[in-house]
Amino acid sequence: MGYYNDGTRNYGFLLSQGKFTPFDCPGAIGIVAFGINSVGDIAGYGNFHQTAGRQGYLLKGGVCTVIEYRSEAPSNRTTYMHGINDAGMMVGVWETTRGTRHGILYSKGIFTQLDHGGSGYLWPNAINNAGDIVGQASPWAGRTLDSC
Repeated sequence: MGYYNDGTRNYGFLLSQGKFTPFDCPGAIGIVAFGINSVGDIAGYGNFHQTAGRQGYLLKGGVCTVIEYRSEAPSNRTTYMHGINDAGMMVGVWETTRGTRHGILYSKGIFTQLDHGGSGYLWPNAINNAGDIVGQASPWAGRTLDSC
């Protein structure tokens, strides 16, 4: 699973048992596939609004659903979805127009922001079936990260 570029834009693909299967989401200008669960649901992101920002998506049963975190502040511009578990819980990042990044958990239509004290950003990459989340974090200048 990943993405490829045909010289004009990005498309997702799944490589399973030696078979390469490209896919796309209707209305997208380009997509990137990041996470897959055991039933084949795929999490990723793409450009669906012809703007500078990106939006997350869930590809499930051949249907692509755009997943977009919208805070109350109008500065949100980008949602990346990276991982998905078998319960459909997804993790990713939302980013402001100023580049500030916040981790997010998306489950049953509800977003939970994941931040950690001392972190310049928290970037969740994957979530397992127990709900454990892994990723990366970067401290603000002059600070260290505490245990999560």
